[in-house]
Amino acid sequence: MSLSAWSNDSLLNDDDDDDDDNNNNPRPTHFCRDWNYLLWTIPKLISDGIEFMTESHADLLVAFVTHLYNVSGWHEVKHMRELIGYNDDESIIHTDKPFHFIKYIITGLGIKSYEDRCRLKTLMRWKYQMTNLKNSDNTSSSHSLLDEEIDAVSKSHLCSLDALTRIGKVSLLRLPADHITENIGSYLVRYMTLASIDLIPHVSCSRSDAIPLAGSRFIGDRFGGRNESITNETRYKMGINPTEMKSRRLEDVKRTFMDSCRTDDLENDTIMQEIFLSPPSIELQNVVKGLFLSQLVDVEYSGLGYGDFFVWCRLPVTICDPMLYEHIVNYPPYQDDESNSDEEDDSDEDGSVTSKHRKLYYYDDEGVKVTGERLRAKYDFSVLLLKQIWSEPWKPQNHSSFQSPFREAVQTLVLCAHRYGMSTDIAQTVSSFMARDWWPDERAKCWLYECEVDKASNLIFNHELKRCKKLIVCDGCNTAHACSQKHLKMIHHEGHGRMCKIPPIRYFNQEDAIFCQMLANRDDSAGNDEGELHEGDSDDDSCWESLDSDENVSESRTELIYRYFLERAAHRMEQPPFAAFYSE
Repeated sequence: MSLSAWSNDSLLNDDDDDDDDNNNNPRPTHFCRDWNYLLWTIPKLISDGIEFMTESHADLLVAFVTHLYNVSGWHEVKHMRELIGYNDDESIIHTDKPFHFIKYIITGLGIKSYEDRCRLKTLMRWKYQMTNLKNSDNTSSSHSLLDEEIDAVSKSHLCSLDALTRIGKVSLLRLPADHITENIGSYLVRYMTLASIDLIPHVSCSRSDAIPLAGSRFIGDRFGGRNESITNETRYKMGINPTEMKSRRLEDVKRTFMDSCRTDDLENDTIMQEIFLSPPSIELQNVVKGLFLSQLVDVEYSGLGYGDFFVWCRLPVTICDPMLYEHIVNYPPYQDDESNSDEEDDSDEDGSVTSKHRKLYYYDDEGVKVTGERLRAKYDFSVLLLKQIWSEPWKPQNHSSFQSPFREAVQTLVLCAHRYGMSTDIAQTVSSFMARDWWPDERAKCWLYECEVDKASNLIFNHELKRCKKLIVCDGCNTAHACSQKHLKMIHHEGHGRMCKIPPIRYFNQEDAIFCQMLANRDDSAGNDEGELHEGDSDDDSCWESLDSDENVSESRTELIYRYFLERAAHRMEQPPFAAFYSE
């Protein structure tokens, strides 16, 4: 059956010209087993039926999805701002719209891209094993055939990723945000991410290994391992330096499938650089950010949060990004009732997990179950550690984490010192006394939701950006930015006023520094006096009660973090400010 046959009016609109009475019948609100089998043939045809994805295949699938949007009434708008707002009416159903076809087309493209990446890993490993063999006619012939297959598989992988990215762009200008359409955005984020990372040591090309990725369970707590989990306090802290992110991508490659290869060989290989050692394309990154910002992603269905995308893809993070402070886009809603935490998730007939029954919990490094407000505190502490690193003075090791004007100033200072015969150490010492906020940061942006949407839309669709002369920084937290005083007031009305000056949305002050140092030295300083721990500090600096008491020594690290944030917390919002502001 051709693709055009899937989109005829009788299939999509369920019209029957031979029997007009049937047009008034209510549409079905459920999906039987045969319908689910039919839907699963779509990803099977794409992932197994297409040996190598080409640009023609990608163009056809993107055009077909666009056509399905149009016949469903989801027409293109000029700007993402026109679709602002989330419709939380759960009575909305789209059984008359072919969004299920779209979801499974995305699934097929995602599985295809993921399988190609796994297959490419195996081929690259074979290639480097063959280079260690003695040259012979048979070896040279096999090596030539292997290079041809590697080239074909790499192009297939990139075409599948490009198709997913283009479908994401099409979705951003067509889909209104509700509990149905967010499934499409969630699946797009899931597959664009999983097809761009290398965190699993044991790779396989079999489809049975890729099929579980099409499920709806949240995978942010188990896919990347403990080091990538949301309970890892240092995961944002380690992502501040872009130079270190390149090294971590190389470590991932060597750890997962190329452990016996030399670093120089990997860095000089074109395929390795293009597929494995480079971050996802800027276009893909902007589309993922746009989907989260447009509220088209439910992190439970996507399987990962906004922060997971940065951590897993080895992308640098910055405290200027307001989405890092929003809990609802970083992990699913949680259940505080631990008595029911082990219950199984309820699933819909199409296999998706019903989010309202989701029981989310983690285990920290000490084996303590983390859920509810303690999970929130652990996440806030990871952002607090990011701000700690951000507030450190300039050093040659963290040079790449500073904004462009700052780096240019340091380079100018070092060059002047060299020309006048001064020691480079003097220039470096002077640079360490310069503050980040002396120069504007090009990564900062207005925190007003409308401005965020405008900037995302301009970046994704290549519109002309409106340059702001200078952003205004909130005096209370030194974190939130605004284009003007009017926007700053609107940000406070959206909800920032309730969070301002509460960690982690505040200055990284001495109180935070003392607490972080206490936790860092907790095991070693368990038997020390408080005076020894705070040597050189006055009594007024003891903003946090000592960890040396019997009560604190017996408490777990998670409990200490939870108590620290609890004592400093105000009213916490269950939704990001923009969701409530634009829900009408």
